[in-house]
Amino acid sequence: MEFPRTEWIPAEAVPVEIRPEILQEQTDFIRTYVGYADVLEVPQIMHEAVAVQIIASVLNRNGVRIPHGANCYSMDIWTVLLSGSGAGRSTLVTLADPLLKGANLDGLVPNMQWGSGPALRQQMASSPCGLYRQTQKRSQDTPSIIFNTAPRINILATSSEEWFFNNFAQGDSAGGFVPRWLLVRTPDPGRNIPTPARPSERLLNRLIARLDQISHIEGSADLTGILPRYEHWYGQAKQRFASQPDPSLASAYFNRHRVHVLKLAVIYEVSRSLSLRPTEASWIRAERAAKRLEDTIFSLLGTGMNREGFALTKMEERVRHAGPDGLPLSELTKAFQHDHKSMREQRLQTLIGGEALLAFHRQTPGRTAIILVHHTAVDEYKLRHPGDRRQ
Repeated sequence: MEFPRTEWIPAEAVPVEIRPEILQEQTDFIRTYVGYADVLEVPQIMHEAVAVQIIASVLNRNGVRIPHGANCYSMDIWTVLLSGSGAGRSTLVTLADPLLKGANLDGLVPNMQWGSGPALRQQMASSPCGLYRQTQKRSQDTPSIIFNTAPRINILATSSEEWFFNNFAQGDSAGGFVPRWLLVRTPDPGRNIPTPARPSERLLNRLIARLDQISHIEGSADLTGILPRYEHWYGQAKQRFASQPDPSLASAYFNRHRVHVLKLAVIYEVSRSLSLRPTEASWIRAERAAKRLEDTIFSLLGTGMNREGFALTKMEERVRHAGPDGLPLSELTKAFQHDHKSMREQRLQTLIGGEALLAFHRQTPGRTAIILVHHTAVDEYKLRHPGDRRQ
């Protein structure tokens, strides 16, 4: 659903379970930030992710912790915004710069220049708290690396899906690295904004004042008000992850997901009321955000979380989008012409062998055409094209 450009998030964007008086609040940092930053074609959920990361970074710098039984969680959150190439991700994250500067928090974002692994560790040793965004430089001599305190960092990363999948292996998931990240993946929203408007100065000033208040919050969170609902959610979520085709891989993601939802509940409450005691309203928002994250995780688990699995999924999705009329093999070949011929043909045979795709022969005035059909559309395809025969 797409909402009109306004200076406030419309009621339709808020879950109906939240009480009406909450909809009237004009102090919610995250919702105000979305209204301020929503001048691009990217989905609003990406602006929300940036606002969440800003609050998390400030709370983490202030030493806020979340006691939870025998555990105690810091507010370090790593977020990666996944989108298509050229989607304006750099502009998306720089919209926050005037806000951080206005609240005298621009020092919260270290000027990273990571040219090597030692350089990265040295940066963290000298700046153990902060919101990291990456630039690169040539490697050079790195001074002695001394960690005086354990680094508690927040990372806001952006990536095209193509690059993301081409640069990690399945072991990155099983080993626990990728599950640490909040994976924010959204389709093209279909918006047309040829000339982005300048963000509202009035909303910017409101955000600066609110962020200044947030910057003084310290102490420990109190989960008492949401623990019954969390424990109910926990059992159902654990079952959803266990039901995935590869439960062992999915479990690595659930082990982080169950903590992420608690951090989000605290962040939404701080955004709404400046309190570290999350309420039912903030839990509802956290649960909805967790559902979006689960949808992304489950869709990516289908790729096996590796480069080859992603390539197979891309090919399968290209045929699925063709619908019940199928996709000629010639069009698929053209769409993936930059792939090596042998790899392209091998991937196609893998999908046909697993019956994710089915191939049909169609007589034409010239030579016989091969039509590829996604398994979910086969019945409708046969009704529309009864003369075609399966290969």
